[in-house]
Amino acid sequence: MTRPLPLWLLLSLLLGCPTTGGDDDDSTEADDDDSGDDDDAGDDDDSTAGFPASPLPFSFDLAGGLAETITIDTFGSCQNFSGSSDFRQQWGGANSWALRVQITGNYPGAGAGGGPGTYTEADGVLVTLLRNVANGEFFQAGASTAHAATLVIEGDDGTNAWGAVTVDGMTDTAAAGGTVTVTPDAIPVWCSSIQH
Repeated sequence: MTRPLPLWLLLSLLLGCPTTGGDDDDSTEADDDDSGDDDDAGDDDDSTAGFPASPLPFSFDLAGGLAETITIDTFGSCQNFSGSSDFRQQWGGANSWALRVQITGNYPGAGAGGGPGTYTEADGVLVTLLRNVANGEFFQAGASTAHAATLVIEGDDGTNAWGAVTVDGMTDTAAAGGTVTVTPDAIPVWCSSIQH
């Protein structure tokens, strides 16, 4: 029989709090650098081990064929069904925008040799930004498009997955919005519950 974890332990794992005793906040800006000097062996201020906090809400700007700031504020879903080599995440946003990040056919999933890694359009990475209205814009980058998309999965434990996808631009396949650049070009990937 398994016992549930105590609430204090769950919170410390989720919030990234130190689990060892002692004051971990004794550093100053002058001694808190990334120079490689490991004098502060117990100081973990520079690391974010494990599953990060939700990035919501986040925004990015489109420029070119359509100039607009897109705000993503709703977590939709993440899927990597058992036996499938597909991964898909969907977000919702203001003004009827939806954002989908997927790998089709080449995602090994969590576990030995799977999950974390770098995936490109050659692996089936496709990023879709669409406005859910009649004749709405439908931008894409990645597989079978003119734009590169690179997805870096930093972690996938079978329940949670996180990382970021970058695109070098997106084209409206319906030609209504033309071609756009995305700033910043790194878009979060964050799954707090993967459907299997």
